[in-house]
This record gives sequence, structure tokens and C-alpha cells, in this order.
Amino acid sequence: MSGNYDNFKLPIPICPEPAPLPHNYNASMTNQIDQFFNPDGTLISIPVKSAKKIAVLLHIARDLSPTTKYPEKELNAIIAKYHDDTAAIRRHMIEYGILERDGESLYWLS
Repeated sequence: MSGNYDNFKLPIPICPEPAPLPHNYNASMTNQIDQFFNPDGTLISIPVKSAKKIAVLLHIARDLSPTTKYPEKELNAIIAKYHDDTAAIRRHMIEYGILERDGESLYWLS
């Protein structure tokens, strides 16, 4: 093997930078997300459009304390009050920069 690294490619990062909040997002978005929640507060479906998805995720994140690091099991219990697919909600929250995670499966608000 030669010392020529001209064709060396770095691997794709496992955790890319969080997606930025959409430019049209604002607090009034909560008025538009009512259609995604049942009267009991549970989530009917995860919105496809990013602005509405972020509004839904921020609504769920209101149950989290900004000073607490949550073990995955505890975070799942909070998310499960809204939706059964806790893994999808967690992934979306990380993707949009609402949550951060360490290597020990502790989560906290960004």
C-alpha cells in the first residue's frame, strides 16, 4: 500500500448536524397542529411537513425539563403519553435539534 491518500474518502457521519428550523416556523404553529392530536392529547399521526412536525415535537418537548438529563426509558415514558412509536419521536427530536443524546443513552433538551 502506498502513502498516496488522494482518493481517501471520509465515512458518512453517523449523526449529521441537526436540521435547521424552517424559516416559516413560529409559535402560532400550535394552532395548526390541533388536527394531529386527539381530544385526550394523544398524537394521531406524525406530520409529514417539517414545519408542522417541528411544532408537534416542540409541543411534546414541553413536558421535558431543560435542566434534566433523561435515561431512554424515562424519556420513552413521557413520549408514550403522546404516541406509541417513541423511537420515531426521539429520532425526529434529535434530527431537528430539539434533543441531544450522549453515548450512554441520556437525552436532554438542546
